[in-house]
Amino acid sequence: MVVYVFWDASGLTKRYAFERGSDIVNLIFQLVPTHRMMCLLLTVGEVYWALVRKRNEGLINESIFQRATLALRGEVLDNPNFAKLPVDEDLLVRSLDMIERYAINSVDALILCAALVANELLSEGERLLFVAADERLLRAAQSEGLTVLNPERATADETKAQITAL
Repeated sequence: MVVYVFWDASGLTKRYAFERGSDIVNLIFQLVPTHRMMCLLLTVGEVYWALVRKRNEGLINESIFQRATLALRGEVLDNPNFAKLPVDEDLLVRSLDMIERYAINSVDALILCAALVANELLSEGERLLFVAADERLLRAAQSEGLTVLNPERATADETKAQITAL
């Protein structure tokens, strides 16, 4: 099986700011090459905002903030191998149903719909792993048939097993 990883900001932020689950996110980056990773382009802005908030709240200093945002740009935003899906009108319209069905916010609905679109495009022998730390979003993703992983709850052994079992 070939595993693709779709990131929500709640998961991807852990790559750039140390917090619970960062070790699991880093493990995923070791196990899955970036050319098999993707997110909604809007997610990059969400991660950047999370880093700004952490800096403004004094949770990270300016030096860590600069290194983190530089890493985010290099590893995701400017990396042509890391797929960033756009928000278009079709995705927006499709997401409206998700907002009502799962009581999730509009950004989460867009992210979920983008993951579903990405999942639909995979070929036989390819699987999508949806990574997020937002429990409501994870429940919605599971309800839609996606395989999910919460880096705040998974162990290294569970993560390795889940990636190899897909």
